[in-house]
Amino acid sequence: MSPTPHLAIEGVRKLYGEVVALDDVSLSVGSQDYVVLLGPSGSGKTTLLSVIGGFAFPTAGCIRIAGRDVTGLGPAVRPTTTVFQDYALYPHMSVYDNMAFSLLYRKMPRKQIDVRVREAADILGALQEIRCPLAADDRYGSWLCRNAQGTGDTRSSKLARRIDFLD
Repeated sequence: MSPTPHLAIEGVRKLYGEVVALDDVSLSVGSQDYVVLLGPSGSGKTTLLSVIGGFAFPTAGCIRIAGRDVTGLGPAVRPTTTVFQDYALYPHMSVYDNMAFSLLYRKMPRKQIDVRVREAADILGALQEIRCPLAADDRYGSWLCRNAQGTGDTRSSKLARRIDFLD
């Protein structure tokens, strides 16, 4: 008997009016799997990520994460993170504050936030930059532009969620 998939997409269909964006999509992903969706513009990649992340709800089908049906749940309660093509970083905040934002929002203890942000900053090679305001010094604004996906990814709480999506 094969193990229960960590992410199970079962017969998902998504309509926008009469436009079929997703049609009977099924996929099983294990907890250690790394999956890349490839396809031309308009093929449904972002729509599928939006449906899995809870930003859009399927017209039909089911999304299960760790065996739990999350089909009708919004993004705030799903164990997923999504970083879309346009990184919504907060320019008035430091790199550190951008990375810590979702952890603060979830009321994680400050010491634990600091440990997680520093671990993520170390992975990104940003330990020197995490306390700098983005707008005050162009060096760090430029650093952030080059590393926006990593900063956005950590701000979306990569270290605190189970499934990460980068669009």
